[in-house]
Amino acid sequence: MTEAALWLDNDVTSADAARTRARKQGEHPTTQAGDVPPPGRRRSDKEPVPSATFGDILRAWRQRDNWPTPCREEFRRMGESDPARLAAWIRAGVLSRAHMSHAAEILGRATAHRPADGAVWVLETLLEHASAPVREGAIYGLAYHLDPRVRQVLERVAREDASDGVREAAEETLED
Repeated sequence: MTEAALWLDNDVTSADAARTRARKQGEHPTTQAGDVPPPGRRRSDKEPVPSATFGDILRAWRQRDNWPTPCREEFRRMGESDPARLAAWIRAGVLSRAHMSHAAEILGRATAHRPADGAVWVLETLLEHASAPVREGAIYGLAYHLDPRVRQVLERVAREDASDGVREAAEETLED
């Protein structure tokens, strides 16, 4: 299967895993991602559209590139050498909550002295994650990027987050 043959869903959140399970159980009609019509032939409306979630692509990428097992040391190494790849790993939604929390903090630290709009965006999206430890890790990552816009986001989290620990982490970050 080539990368060109993979079709991405619009959503690249942790819900990808649920969609993948549903697709494998036959709840959503799909074909193999490599089953793409030849050039010039249009797919009919009744033909299932091939799809691959971002998680599927990441798993294939991990197999192809021999990705390591997720751990803090690998996050640090990847943050130093290729922060965009670390951000993609976080966004794929395939990491455990603890790993995602550690990776978020490391992504923020690794991009502290680099142009990091993408990293800040990834960290800000994690502030909406269902898991409080993941949101807290995102706050610690954002602590390395405290510009006025990030401060506003953290002030909102400090006021409105459902978790006491997350609110405290945001308040402490803003005080430092």
